Amino acid sequence: MTTKNSSLLIPLAALSALAFTQCARPPQAVTSSVAAVATAKAAWSSVHSKVPWEGRYSATNVARFEPYTARLSGGVWTVTGTVVDGIPIKSMPLARVRQSDGATDVSNGL
Repeated sequence: MTTKNSSLLIPLAALSALAFTQCARPPQAVTSSVAAVATAKAAWSSVHSKVPWEGRYSATNVARFEPYTARLSGGVWTVTGTVVDGIPIKSMPLARVRQSDGATDVSNGL
C-alpha cells in the first residue's frame, strides 16, 4: 500500500465511524415526522462539526434539499430531501431515526 492510499483510509474510517453514531443526547421517542426531520438535521450538523471537510452534512448542502420528509416503517423514520434538478442525488443527506429512542444513522444518496 502506498502512502497516498493509506492517507485516504484514515479520513474515510473517521467518516464511517461518525456517520453511524448517535448525537450526544438522552434517548427520546420520536413521535412525529416533524420531530424526525429535526432529529436528522441535528445529526447531520453533529457529523459536520466533527468532519467539516465532508460537505454533504453542511448547513448549506442540507438547505439545498429542503423540504425534507419523513416516512415511518417498522419503527424507523427514513428522512429524505427533495430531488433538485442539476444537483447530484448522491449529495443529498439521508437519515434513519429510530422511533423508540431517536437513535440516528446518517448516510447520503438514494
